Amino acid sequence: MRSISELAIAALPDTWAVRLAGRGDRPGALVWQPQPAHAGDAIAGRRLASGLLLFDGRLVQTEASDPWQIDAPDHAWSDALHGHGWLDDAAATDDPEVWAKLSGWVWAWIDRHHDGSGPGWRPELVARRMVRWISYTIPLLRGASSDRSDALFRTLGQHLKFLTSRRGQTVSDRDRIEALAGLVYGMVSLEGAGGSASRAIRDLAEAADQIIGEDGGVASRNPEDLADIATQLIWIEEAIRATGLEPGPGHIDAIRRAVPTLRTLLGRNAELPRFHGGRSARATGLPDVLSRAPAALPAPPNPAMGFLRMSAGGSVVIVDAASAPAASAQASAHSSALGLEFTHEDQPILVSAGSGQGFGAKSTRSARRRSAHSSIEIANACPSIITATSDPRPEELLEIPGTVRGQVHGDAGSAWALCESTEYEDEFGLLVERRLHLDGDGPTLAGEDTALATRAETRARFTGRFPDNVQACPMAIRFHLHPSIKASHSIASQLIGLILPDGSRWSFRTDAREVTLAPSTYYDRARPRPRAALQIVATSYLIDFWGRITWSFQQIEGA
Repeated sequence: MRSISELAIAALPDTWAVRLAGRGDRPGALVWQPQPAHAGDAIAGRRLASGLLLFDGRLVQTEASDPWQIDAPDHAWSDALHGHGWLDDAAATDDPEVWAKLSGWVWAWIDRHHDGSGPGWRPELVARRMVRWISYTIPLLRGASSDRSDALFRTLGQHLKFLTSRRGQTVSDRDRIEALAGLVYGMVSLEGAGGSASRAIRDLAEAADQIIGEDGGVASRNPEDLADIATQLIWIEEAIRATGLEPGPGHIDAIRRAVPTLRTLLGRNAELPRFHGGRSARATGLPDVLSRAPAALPAPPNPAMGFLRMSAGGSVVIVDAASAPAASAQASAHSSALGLEFTHEDQPILVSAGSGQGFGAKSTRSARRRSAHSSIEIANACPSIITATSDPRPEELLEIPGTVRGQVHGDAGSAWALCESTEYEDEFGLLVERRLHLDGDGPTLAGEDTALATRAETRARFTGRFPDNVQACPMAIRFHLHPSIKASHSIASQLIGLILPDGSRWSFRTDAREVTLAPSTYYDRARPRPRAALQIVATSYLIDFWGRITWSFQQIEGA
C-alpha cells in the first residue's frame, strides 16, 4: 500500500511534487558502489565537450558553459539532454578535461532545476538521470566540496521520492520499465532507501511479466524497444543480486522469453531490423548483454515478435510477417508489412528507411509510409489511416487494416518463406503474397510477389476503384539499398549492378515492366542529417485482377 506522502506527491503538479519530495530525510551515502550500467562512446564525449550537441539526429552548436540555457529543437533532443545519458560518453573518453567540463553540467542542472522546473521531470527521465548520477557518484565527488556532496545526495533523495510516487505515470512500456528499474536501482544503492526495495522489485517483476508477451515480444513490435527493455531487465537483475536480494519470478521469466526472440532478430553484425520506429543501425553492446542472461533459455522462436528470419550461406533476411502493432503502440507503428531487410556477412544490402523522428515532422511521417520500406505497394497508396492526437503529447496514430501472416522453412543450405497480407483488400480488393527463397550457394535471394482479387466481392471492389480501365492499377516493389552500396542501371538489359563496400558485386534482375533507380533516404540518429541512398523500384500493372513480379539478388562469382 502506498503511503500518504506518496499519494500526496502523485496528485500534485510536478513543481510542487518535486519540492515536497525534497523535504524530510535524505541519503548521505551509497550503501554499495555500483559499476556504470551502460557503455559510452568516447567520440561522442569529445564532440560534446567541443560544444557540438548531437542528440537524436539534431545537432546544436554552443559556446555556453552548460546546455541548460539552450532552446531545445524538439522533445527527443531535450529528453536525451535531461536524461544525462551523455555522462556515459564523458566517462568513456578517460580524459580529465572532458570529464571536468561535462560533469560540470550536472552541478549546473542541480542549481537550475532542483526546484522542479524544466522538462526533465517525467518518471523515465528522472530514473535515467538518477541511475547515471549514482553510477558516477564517486568520480563526480572526487575533489568536490562538502556543499556539492550535500547537493548531490539531497537531489538524489528528491529524485527517489518523486519516482516512488510517479513511477506509474509513464506513456510507453519502455518508459515504464525504465522508471521501475531506476527506482529499484536507487533503493538498493542509496542509504536508508532499502526498506522499500522489496515492493519496488515486486512491481518491476509484475510489469516485466505483463509487458514481455508469451512470444517474447512487446506490443510495439519495435525491435529496439524490446532490446532496450531486455537490457534494462538484465542489468537491474544483476544489480539486485549484487546487493543480496532476489529478483521476482516474473522478472526472470520475462528475460527468458525476451532473449531468444532478440537472438532471432539480431543480425550477424549485431544489427537489429529497423521496423516500427526502430532506429538502431547497430546494437553493439547487445550481444554481451544477452550473453549475461540466465542460462537454460528456450530455443529462438521463428517467427519472433511477428518477424520471420531466413538464413543461409552467411546471409540473413528478416521479414515483417505479422499484423500491425497493438492499438496502444499506434504512435510508433510503421506500414511495413511484408517488408524485408537483407544482410550478407556483415553488410546490410536491403534496409528500411528507419525512423524519421528527430529529423522533422515531414520526415517522421514519410518514414512510416509503405514507400519507406522494402515491400509491396499498390497504386502508390499506403494502407493506413493516420489520426492526430494531442493528449498527453502531440502524436500521429497509424491504424493499419487487415491481417498479415507468414511461415518459413529451411534446411542446411537454403530457406523458403511464404507471406500474405490483406491490408489492400478493403480499398482495392487485393490479396498480396510474397514468396522468398534464400540460397546459400551463390548466394541468391529470390522473390515472387503477387497481387490478386479472387472473389466476386473483391473483384467488384477492384473494378469500383478503376472503372475505366481495370488494367490501370500499378504494383510496385521497392528495394531500399543501404547508403554504403553503389548501384548502376543497365537500361538495355533491365539489370541493376551493385557494389558492396568490400568490393563484392551483386546483380538485381526482374521481369517487371519497368525498373528504375530512384533516390532514397536512410535515417541515422548518429548523424545530424539523413543519409542519401538509392532504391530500386520495379513496377508492373495488374491484368485480369492479377499481377506478379519476380526478382532476384545474386552475388556475382569471381567478382
